Amino acid sequence: MRAATGAVKTTRRKVSAKGKLSIVRAEERSMIRNELPHFTRNTLTETVRARVVVALQQGLANSIDLYHAIKQAHWTVRGREFMMAHKLLDDLAESVENYSDIIAERIAQLGGRVEGTLQRVEARTQMKEYPSEVSKTGEHFEQLAA
Repeated sequence: MRAATGAVKTTRRKVSAKGKLSIVRAEERSMIRNELPHFTRNTLTETVRARVVVALQQGLANSIDLYHAIKQAHWTVRGREFMMAHKLLDDLAESVENYSDIIAERIAQLGGRVEGTLQRVEARTQMKEYPSEVSKTGEHFEQLAA
């Protein structure tokens, strides 16, 4: 299409790293806006960053939920193996909490909004609710492994 000046009018399209033309679909643009509200300098495309952030948000929700399940077991474990199980569960909870922190920091580094509140975790988690009536050591470990 030629404008009055004789110049060729072009439309904007994204060019992938392989040089192929691609048109960003409306859903992808919406996902990008929702998942990447913060500017960041990164060599990954916005689409890749948004998809990674979505996956990391799921992992964050699951890891925070797992942390709380482990703490529930830690607080309520009973039996002959109490001391060993209590210490093991405390160490395990600390490790899971550290991984949650790493996941949240990666979300922020990619320009995402970290959603680690209990309300967001409850809405996203894939874990089953941890039963509060469990108290025996073996039952706790069976529940955590499920």
